[in-house]
Amino acid sequence: MLIAVNIQKEQQADEGGYCDCRKSSRIISSILLNHNGPVHDFNLYVPIEADDDHIYLNQWISFLSKNGVQKIEINNKDNGMYIPSSIFRCSELVCLELAHFSLNSFPTFFHGFPKLKHLSLVNIIFTKRNIFRSLIENCGMLATLKLVGCFGIDNNVVIDLPNLQTLVLKGEFESLAFRNVRSVKSITLDLLRMPKNLVFFETTVDAVNLLASSCELQSIEVNGHLCKVGSVKNFSQHVIDFDYNYKLDHLRLVDIKGITGLTAELKLVKYLLAISASLENLFFKLGECSIESELEMSRMLMRFPRASPKASVVCLGKWV
Repeated sequence: MLIAVNIQKEQQADEGGYCDCRKSSRIISSILLNHNGPVHDFNLYVPIEADDDHIYLNQWISFLSKNGVQKIEINNKDNGMYIPSSIFRCSELVCLELAHFSLNSFPTFFHGFPKLKHLSLVNIIFTKRNIFRSLIENCGMLATLKLVGCFGIDNNVVIDLPNLQTLVLKGEFESLAFRNVRSVKSITLDLLRMPKNLVFFETTVDAVNLLASSCELQSIEVNGHLCKVGSVKNFSQHVIDFDYNYKLDHLRLVDIKGITGLTAELKLVKYLLAISASLENLFFKLGECSIESELEMSRMLMRFPRASPKASVVCLGKWV
């Protein structure tokens, strides 16, 4: 019985680091096509030297789809390659991790991944609108969702996954909303794009409120641009609807990197401290700012009132 196939770069490269794609393809084809029985785990590195003439991904995945594959990991270094359509025949998938592909549309036979619990997409290009939304809507059992550096995702990202426990978002997102996320325990946000106006901050507050009222969130990590309100001149006088009736009673860890001293950022941190009665640690790293601003921000953050008597606020230096 063959349980796993794991073909990585070091297994394909010669002493000079060059990958012979033809040779590797022949070996993979021989392993798969001469095997009788299930293949549960398929892990493949596709080198940048590869091309469609020598990498038979669609055929390999088609074979796996008929042999009960449960986990597929493909790290493709050629961004020009499309996700093989045969992946959407793998109805037994529990874990799917793809890097550096494009997705244009779904084949007509695709009706979702009914058993998929872990989805990781890194540098995936969605060439048409609503493709990402359609994919997520057909993965109702997802417990872990990771999106890193993806392009073409809908501007207004809505996370509506009742079984989701871990969420990692790294990239450019204009807005983010949560709906029916009662199982979420951990959230990591790495915002590479600075939102244009106050709307994002208000959305962030709404998201925190919804999470507080609908799940048992235990950790929040925010990296990059938490918010930008440069288009609002008198933000300190702007009233944001901070509702202190919401409580993050299970939140134990907050990790924020890239704080620059914007009033919006400080208000959000203050809000998190005020509604998190079980908080143990709030770690923060400072973004680009002067030494004077660093000292002032650090003192201000340390003085914010805390709902948790055991909460510590710790500065870990600058974020680079």
